[in-house]
Amino acid sequence: MAADLENMSDEDFENHMNNLPRAEDETDNTEDTVTTETVEKETASDDDQSEEETTTEEEDSESQTTDKDDDEEESKEDTKEDTQETTEIDYKAFYEQVTSDYKANNRVMPGLKNPEDFKTALAMASNYALKTTALKPHMGRIKMLKDVSDEELNEMMDFKNRNPEVIKKALKDAGIDPLDIDIEAKSDYRARDYSVSAAEVEFEEIIDTIKDTPEFARTSEVVTKVWDEASKKAMLDNPHLIRALNEEMQMGRYDTIQGTIDQLKLLGKTNGMSDLAMYQAIATDMQRKQVPKVKPQIEVVSPIVKVEDPAVKEQKKQAGISAKKTANAVKKYDPAKLSDEEFMALVASGAKFI
Repeated sequence: MAADLENMSDEDFENHMNNLPRAEDETDNTEDTVTTETVEKETASDDDQSEEETTTEEEDSESQTTDKDDDEEESKEDTKEDTQETTEIDYKAFYEQVTSDYKANNRVMPGLKNPEDFKTALAMASNYALKTTALKPHMGRIKMLKDVSDEELNEMMDFKNRNPEVIKKALKDAGIDPLDIDIEAKSDYRARDYSVSAAEVEFEEIIDTIKDTPEFARTSEVVTKVWDEASKKAMLDNPHLIRALNEEMQMGRYDTIQGTIDQLKLLGKTNGMSDLAMYQAIATDMQRKQVPKVKPQIEVVSPIVKVEDPAVKEQKKQAGISAKKTANAVKKYDPAKLSDEEFMALVASGAKFI
């Protein structure tokens, strides 16, 4: 209710004026309200902007991840295609080579055409290789007993087990009177070494692979009689060289190289080399010279023949334009460089001179 200012006393009027609200407080309150609303709006705006930036970053991250996945997929596909191209097999050539005839035990064997037979042969070869590997450490002992009969081996086992009957038999077979044996005397007996070394085993195995070839007799003669002692020792120590020499005989190259060796010996040009060393050097040189040289390929460029358009040719003809003929170049000779006979012959033929 509005105050009745006219009926107020001076004292009431003064009190009334003092109780009125100040304009500054209202302004301050208004400013505080406006400021609070502005801060809230700015905060809300910042939150929205932050959310938009976060969403954009997430979208960019997802886009980069998708692009990366696509690149990886493309890389995998390219790698897969390259691998397929690299490992592509010529099945026809593979079949022809696998099923062709092969050599085994110095004989030519027909190739296997049936897939099951081929798989069986591979399995047998694998089993044989495993058994051979397991047997190899014992081959020396087997070689040592190859000339011992089963009966003799059984007697040796009985003797090892101190069977009195086999000992009696051994004394009787040896013609030894038991009374002549002083069992109290100290024995100096030492077992003789009958073992076969690994080198001897390898030598016999390699010789077994070539001994049935037609060239083996001559190979053996060269090793034992023709070549010098140094070569003989080297080949006996390394039997693979004997097999290589036998292959040289089969190739028909031995006679040619041996002829060169004999010539070097006759001329005294061996330089202290053994027969084997000279053979290897000459064979290596022959092999090097037989390597075919690759000739550079010359690209043949066909001449470009210009074909004139018939319509254009007819237009030139109607206009009276004819093709220019190139005059043949006349060769001229320098008389100072010619002999009298050449000069007279050229004059007679109507040649031109410089």
